[in-house]
Amino acid sequence: MSRILVESVPGTDVSRLVKVARKVLGHSLTELRRDLETSSRIGEFLLFGNDHDAVASRLRALLRALDAERLSYRLYELREDEPLAREARDEAALSSEELENLLQAHAAELERQRSSG
Repeated sequence: MSRILVESVPGTDVSRLVKVARKVLGHSLTELRRDLETSSRIGEFLLFGNDHDAVASRLRALLRALDAERLSYRLYELREDEPLAREARDEAALSSEELENLLQAHAAELERQRSSG
């Protein structure tokens, strides 16, 4: 499995960020503010599990909402149990395009498996 971490960029308007994230993710204001203040984390998404479609849909919805509001964020791809170490940030960084390619490749592989029987 792969864990996608969505992190805010320093200087981003936290009140707008919380409003957008709450609408998409449904988390409480307190939880979102605490996560942003302690770790800059907007959300974490565990991909390629049994609930992959739902998780990928929520992740895409969050990124679309952040983009629509012109709120900056960073994406990181990590193993399920891997912490985001400061020295590994560049290596773990992921662009929106790379993430979308990853999600599309997974969907294509599932479709190939279904059609081949």
